[in-house]
Amino acid sequence: MKTIRHTIGLSFLAMQCGWVACNILFWICNLSWMVNRFKSFSDYLGYVMFMGACTGIVIMGAWLVIFLPVDLWISDNSKLRRPWVATICGLVAGAAVTVVLWPSFAGAGWLAKVTSMKFSLQDMPYLLGPSITGMVASYVRSRDQ
Repeated sequence: MKTIRHTIGLSFLAMQCGWVACNILFWICNLSWMVNRFKSFSDYLGYVMFMGACTGIVIMGAWLVIFLPVDLWISDNSKLRRPWVATICGLVAGAAVTVVLWPSFAGAGWLAKVTSMKFSLQDMPYLLGPSITGMVASYVRSRDQ
């Protein structure tokens, strides 16, 4: 029988994997403009650490508000714990977070971008990041029974 402490630990580990996946997406999408922007490695390293801390804070909040309560609520033998079902649920939950939060980050021009489908590569982490995080975290948590 698992204790609540063990369940919280597995949930936290799964969300860390989601955070890593989100950061990989962020760096892949932003690498093109970062190479031209930063002249020294120390400037680049400072930016990497700053963005890692920022995404970590946001994902920690999402873990505490969304992922952990759902993880504690769903039993270990539920059909929602199957890897593919959990992955789809994480993807949908991340997409819902994107729909709610992205307009506040994108500013006034978000509706024009959405209706014209003119997204830049730098918009992709903000559009896909929550979905990737939720998808990876849910998959990892479903595998760690």
